[in-house]
Amino acid sequence: MHYITLNKNNFISFHETPWNNFLFDGNTNEIDTFEFDTVENGNKLISLFDDLCNVNTIKYSCIRIGGDNKNLKSILEDSNYKNVETSIKAICNINQIPKNKLFDKFKFSIEPSTINDLKFIKNIAETEFKYGRFSEDSKVDTNHSKTRNSNWIDSLYEKSHLIVGKVDFNIFGFMAFDIKDTNANLVLGGVDSNYSYLAYPFWYAIFEKLKTMGVKNIDVMISASNIGILNLYSKFGFKFSDTYFGYRKIR
Repeated sequence: MHYITLNKNNFISFHETPWNNFLFDGNTNEIDTFEFDTVENGNKLISLFDDLCNVNTIKYSCIRIGGDNKNLKSILEDSNYKNVETSIKAICNINQIPKNKLFDKFKFSIEPSTINDLKFIKNIAETEFKYGRFSEDSKVDTNHSKTRNSNWIDSLYEKSHLIVGKVDFNIFGFMAFDIKDTNANLVLGGVDSNYSYLAYPFWYAIFEKLKTMGVKNIDVMISASNIGILNLYSKFGFKFSDTYFGYRKIR
C-alpha cells in the first residue's frame, strides 16, 4: 500500500495492480482511500497523485466511490477521470436464507477446485462474463477483458476459496469467496450458459456450504447492469445497501 498525504485528514492510499498491466501495455494502479476535508485539498491530492503516476508511467488508474459523494465526483471529473461502471453492494444474514426443498432436488456436487479444474473455470470466466469494470469500459478491448478475467482465476485459486459445481464430472459453475471471521465476501462466480437452469440451485448450494463453514453474513459487489444476477440475489433475500461509481483514467 502506498500513500500521498497532506495531513491526517487529507490523504490517498493506493496499490499497484500488475495483473491489469497487459490491458494497457503499461503499469496500472487502484486508489483504495481518498479522504479530504475541503474540495481544495481534494484537488491538491488528485494532482499530486496524477503527477506521481506520470513519473512512474502509470497508464491506468481506477477508483470506486460512494454514490452520494458529490464533491469527489466533481474532483475526479475535473481531472479527466471517467465514470465507466456502477456497482451495487448486496448483503445478507445467511440464516435468513430459507430452506428450499426444490433446489435440494437438483443433482450435482460442489467441491474445492483443483489445479486441473482451472482451464474449465477460466473458460466460464472468459465466455460468460459481460459485466464489470473492464467488460463495460468502451476503451477496453473485449478480448483483453476476457483474458483479464481468465488471469484473475489464477490469483483466486492461490488466495481465495474456489469452489466448483459438477454434473457427471463436468464443471458447470464456480464460486470464489473470502472469509474473515464469520463474514464471507463473494468475489467472483458464474455458471456455464448451457447449465443456466442450475444457477439458482448452485448459488443455494454455495450458501448452504458457507453455513457449514461458520459464516453468518455475506456481502457481494454486483454490476448494476447485470439485472439477472440482481434478481438472483433478491430472490435469496439479499438487501442492496450501497451504490458505487467506478471511475478510471487512461493516460
